[in-house]
Amino acid sequence: MNTTAEIFDRIEHFKIEQRTPEWFQLRLGKFTSSNIYKLFASATKEKRAAAALESFQNANYKITATAPEINYACKKLQFTEEETKQAKKDCKEAGKRLTEFSEKVLKFCNCLDNIHAFSEGAENFILEKAAEFIFSDKDSVFVNDAMMWGIENEEAAKKAYLKHTGFMGLDVGFIEAGNNTGSSPDLLVSVGGENIGLAEFKCPNQLNHLKNIINIKTSEDLKKHHSNYWFQCQHQIFCSCRTWCDFVSFHPNLLNGPYSALSLHIVRIDKEEKIQEEFRQILPKAAALRDKYIKELLNKI
Repeated sequence: MNTTAEIFDRIEHFKIEQRTPEWFQLRLGKFTSSNIYKLFASATKEKRAAAALESFQNANYKITATAPEINYACKKLQFTEEETKQAKKDCKEAGKRLTEFSEKVLKFCNCLDNIHAFSEGAENFILEKAAEFIFSDKDSVFVNDAMMWGIENEEAAKKAYLKHTGFMGLDVGFIEAGNNTGSSPDLLVSVGGENIGLAEFKCPNQLNHLKNIINIKTSEDLKKHHSNYWFQCQHQIFCSCRTWCDFVSFHPNLLNGPYSALSLHIVRIDKEEKIQEEFRQILPKAAALRDKYIKELLNKI
């Protein structure tokens, strides 16, 4: 299996500060960590079936399929009534031999199980990336009060984290991972001289910070309660080629006083190869669709 490093040239921009015009320019059209989860929204079964029909011929076989799966496959493959009867019969004996009908059905079923089709929301997100090339500005950037609170308290969170862990930290403006994706980690982390980690800081309100402490203790917990943050951490790992990202929930009002131990909540998010491989497979497809949108728009000129 290819490693992330073999797929793209990584460029780390240390001299460019986040949220500056130069930083926005670097990000134009790229799929970045904070919104990468949008590419993974579940598509409808019909969209997945349409995608499966385009590529099932090259898929592997599914060893067994249920009766509803076989019926659905026959319908989408537009089998006649007689062909459907034959396919059902052949699929029962697929372990012994494959026929024209059972081969198509079992390939389609396997492809349907594993295909990634972009949801309507994902397609809208990809169109937004195309639009960034057309408008080439940041007029659409929105910052609400909660986001501003997080920005204002990020430095305090970094200091508290580094003091608590004893790690070394380094700020980076942006990491380009090839032409189509990139990330702006809050902090690059070194442990014992090894550049192996990252840290992602969140500064939620009081209630949500306490909820994070109670509900999020593992990577699976983060995926369950805040899947967007889990995708963000995994994508930062993907872009930086590091092995883990600490998800850090911080509230400055607890930093001094009897409850100071509750001010900082750290959960280690280790690199998961399954999602890393999905990034490798899905990002090029998203970029291809983005470029298709751009071409269609430019053809109108």
